[in-house]
Amino acid sequence: MFSLRISPGAPALFRAMCTKAPAVVQNDFEINPEFVNRNPRNLEQMLLARKPSGWEWDLPSREYWYRLDVDISKKNIRGKVLHNGGSAVVKAYSGEWGIRKQMISSSDTTAAYNVGRVLGRRCLEAGILAVHYERPPRMENSKKIHAFLKGLTEEGVPIKEPDALDEVEDRPTATMYR
Repeated sequence: MFSLRISPGAPALFRAMCTKAPAVVQNDFEINPEFVNRNPRNLEQMLLARKPSGWEWDLPSREYWYRLDVDISKKNIRGKVLHNGGSAVVKAYSGEWGIRKQMISSSDTTAAYNVGRVLGRRCLEAGILAVHYERPPRMENSKKIHAFLKGLTEEGVPIKEPDALDEVEDRPTATMYR
């Protein structure tokens, strides 16, 4: 057996990990009354959170958790996923260095397809499993939009978000009688 000598200048966390604390035996367990949710979007993934609702005539609709925003210009293609609070969660841009180096053009339909694939991969890595998208009427027949959405859906991110579980009977429960 060897002994470990800890210098007084070592960080407190390291000193706490290296020193042996006496074992405390508890026969009764207490539940911590203060619970801190470290993933505030967890209820959205379980479909238990309520979707914010707006008016029926709101354009774009406000009934979503994550909204897809696509911007196609003459030089670049941008895609981002916005949370209903307004913050951008995931972004992909054809002008990014890593994406631009892999493509010949940063504004054609293949660029739109590849930016959609990159955005889809980033969504899955961030835990976003579905997005809401409303096509603007002026972009209804755009080949670039279709290519972007095709790349996004081929990566496994559907364009339509599932509905929230509204009824109490639909919510998953665990009972001992089932």
